[in-house]
Amino acid sequence: MNAPSTFVAQFVPDFGDLVDPSRVTPMDYVWAGVTVVIGFGIATFARRVVRRIARGTKLPQNIVDFLGTVTSWLIMIVALVMAATFLGLTLAPLLMAMLLIFVVLFVAGQSYLANVGSGIIIQARAPFEVGDLVSVVGHRGIVKEVNTRVVILDTVENTRVFVPNSEVLAHPIINYTRHRLRRSIVFLDVEYGTDLDEACRVTLEALSGHEEVFSRPAPDVDVQSFESSSVRLEVRFWHGPQLRDEWTAIDTALRSIYDAFYEAGIKFAFPQATLWWGKGQQPPA
Repeated sequence: MNAPSTFVAQFVPDFGDLVDPSRVTPMDYVWAGVTVVIGFGIATFARRVVRRIARGTKLPQNIVDFLGTVTSWLIMIVALVMAATFLGLTLAPLLMAMLLIFVVLFVAGQSYLANVGSGIIIQARAPFEVGDLVSVVGHRGIVKEVNTRVVILDTVENTRVFVPNSEVLAHPIINYTRHRLRRSIVFLDVEYGTDLDEACRVTLEALSGHEEVFSRPAPDVDVQSFESSSVRLEVRFWHGPQLRDEWTAIDTALRSIYDAFYEAGIKFAFPQATLWWGKGQQPPA
């Protein structure tokens, strides 16, 4: 016998070693049947109990069904193993064979099990709900479904993305709609020599009186930095949580600021460079 065959023989017994029918009586068949029936009854009852308890934890229906199904299958497997012992099957080799099968299934389905476990954690922590606008693993969209394997998003480009639960759990999750409002920031570059107090005042006035830009919390503007050819202002304002709210608010804010700057004579800066030829030097003709 070669080495691989010897290794297999050590851990997987012959089928003949699993069965010992010499001591099986008609009553053993009866007890085996009774064990199966009772096991199936207990499994059905346990599935209902687990589902009822799981619903009290506010888990989604698919996770509730999954927990109930796993519980019932485990009980039915135990019942079948017990029934098999009445029919002359030797318990120790049978358990060894089942253990090997379980190990093979565990290794082969490790990715699936990771996603199932991650899905349960996501549902328990509830970082988002169906209908929320989120960004996960670089994808931004509306959550359509969370099942035992993936999170399903409908993106703003009207594409459907299936993100594995394990990937979602391993990366930061941004929920844009968890709160009733969000803040956006835009930057304005004005020319050097601009009256900055006047520019900030005109900016705040331009942002007032718009439904898309919230007045509470109030918008604010500050000088952010000195750039190579401009002074940069940072404008912050609040709006609704949805993506359309963000787009509309930014559009309204920028249009209003543009018109207000034009009327006030405040000029936006554009990129430019100044060449210096040194003291007393003239540029070449």
